[in-house]
Amino acid sequence: MAAGRGGAATVVVARESSAVPNRGDLVVLRRPAGGSFGAPESVGGNDGFTDIAAADVAADGSVAVVGQVDREGLLLRTGPQDTVTHVTHLGLVGTAGVALGDDGRLALATFVDGSDEVCTRVAAPGSPLGPERLLTRLRTRPDLRMAMDAACTATVAFARDLNKGIAVVAARARAGVPFGPLRVLDRGPNAQIADLAAAGATTAVAYNDLTARDQPVRVRLARGAGPFGAAQTPATPTLRLRGYAGRTPSSVNAPVLAVDAQGDVLLAWSYGPFGAVQAALRRVPAARSPCSGCR
Repeated sequence: MAAGRGGAATVVVARESSAVPNRGDLVVLRRPAGGSFGAPESVGGNDGFTDIAAADVAADGSVAVVGQVDREGLLLRTGPQDTVTHVTHLGLVGTAGVALGDDGRLALATFVDGSDEVCTRVAAPGSPLGPERLLTRLRTRPDLRMAMDAACTATVAFARDLNKGIAVVAARARAGVPFGPLRVLDRGPNAQIADLAAAGATTAVAYNDLTARDQPVRVRLARGAGPFGAAQTPATPTLRLRGYAGRTPSSVNAPVLAVDAQGDVLLAWSYGPFGAVQAALRRVPAARSPCSGCR
């Protein structure tokens, strides 16, 4: 997993031990703006990290990681120099999402396999996690996505089953306030969450509407702690392949998002049997004129 601010980048991986089966440690690689990646740095030694469920990086390089250690979920937070500052045992975690603010504030969402509960927890800067709060109950395992903007407004989004179809839902929390109720962003037979990103005062969520005839990618934007706006469709041509490729069922893979501090949004996804890549860039209009990258 990687995050970059101002051209810098941080990659967090769980490195498997070559000497001890099913054991590993957490490794961070950093690249300064305009530079190259340095040597990998082990965080916390050989702690048994075997998988990373979620990770986020703050502007100063601090890292928050939810990983698996001996089949138990563990939240580990470090400072900018990869010094561990907080370790929290989370129990059996199936999926998780984590967001780390630039002031050290943290938001966490978890789903435990075998249960039906999605719970959230928040932490003030330099403080341990607060108590769990039930967000919702689900019948299926969710793919939790989290992001936090510059004002530390956190968002969690995922897809959930309905009695008929699937809904893309999101909940938001201002700094120092618990998460509010879930809001439905879209619903349909095959609506699927894809990605969530935030920077500056902008939060963007992207998802696929797999019943759409042409362009199934959708993106919604929120400013500050406000609600998400109407769905926008990237204004890119639909690929219509010929010959054998045209007879092969084509699908749009999950899009990925990037948001900068000014509120510009970059959306990219692969399409078709040969993995053609399409992208759309939404720049912040100078005078709030209509978006040229979406319709």
